[in-house]
Amino acid sequence: MTFRIHDLYKIFPLVDVISHFLSGMAVTSLAYWFLSSNFKRKIKSIFLTFIIAVAWELSEEIEERIIPNLPHLLDYFFWDGVFDIIFMVVGGIVILIIFDLLKIN
Repeated sequence: MTFRIHDLYKIFPLVDVISHFLSGMAVTSLAYWFLSSNFKRKIKSIFLTFIIAVAWELSEEIEERIIPNLPHLLDYFFWDGVFDIIFMVVGGIVILIIFDLLKIN
């Protein structure tokens, strides 16, 4: 929210993509660690990451309807929310590839 209030997206426009990518890596890592150790763990980890990303974006959407933002701070769900979800899931897939390369079980 601080980035939007201070209009820092103009200075660093990719911060949103990077933060969702890294949060996808973090959520998937935690899900992978908590779930059982088999192939299904990878699928469950990505699915859980997707669910958390969707829940986060829905909470942002609800927050914006309860506390209206200034016009220049409005998000358009398809362009912002969907891409945030995609980058979070991509971050999750990348961390699973890293786990495979490092042979982390």
